[in-house]
Amino acid sequence: MERVDRPGPASCSGTPGPTFAAHSGGPGQFGSFLALLQPRDTILGMVVARGHLTHGSPVECVSKVVQRFHYGVSLLHRALDFDVIRQLG
Repeated sequence: MERVDRPGPASCSGTPGPTFAAHSGGPGQFGSFLALLQPRDTILGMVVARGHLTHGSPVECVSKVVQRFHYGVSLLHRALDFDVIRQLG
């Protein structure tokens, strides 16, 4: 796969070539969660507004098996509120 796809992206970015990680992103996360979690387990993660579906979207596969709770950035302080994160955890 790398040899086939290398010339196209490399010519666009001016780099020696892209790196491919076949089991990153959604498939890698899904496999990890299936290996480590049981149905109805609870996980805590940062909310990523308008981000990837793998960041806790209710339509994402893992969300149909586990309960997800999210924390975010305080609008007032523009930083993580660790007191709120501790309470959620």
